[in-house]
Amino acid sequence: MSRRPERETDPYGHISWALSDAKGRGDLICFDYYVNPIKKTARIHSVVNSETAHFIQDFANVVVPLDEALAEAHRQIDDAIEWFQGQRFVGKRTIARFLKLLATDLGHAGLSR
Repeated sequence: MSRRPERETDPYGHISWALSDAKGRGDLICFDYYVNPIKKTARIHSVVNSETAHFIQDFANVVVPLDEALAEAHRQIDDAIEWFQGQRFVGKRTIARFLKLLATDLGHAGLSR
């Protein structure tokens, strides 16, 4: 489970979980999360880096109750896939690991599956 303060999610800083365009243009969307077992919330945070449009900005940054965290993560991933507008993208395995780790951390925070 992440030990960072909730405000310090940093999807682009560590780029551990990301989807990127398959053509290598440099467009990518990175994901991160923080589970707060005390508040029973999770922050799901994503950042888009568009080399083709020359910007980096939050894609989504949402705090939800623990029981909504996986659905929010899936929503952000679906929105990211849609952002690629039907183009091929890579990163499905890293995103699967992101979802699995989030589910594990939610379980550690007391969310029953």
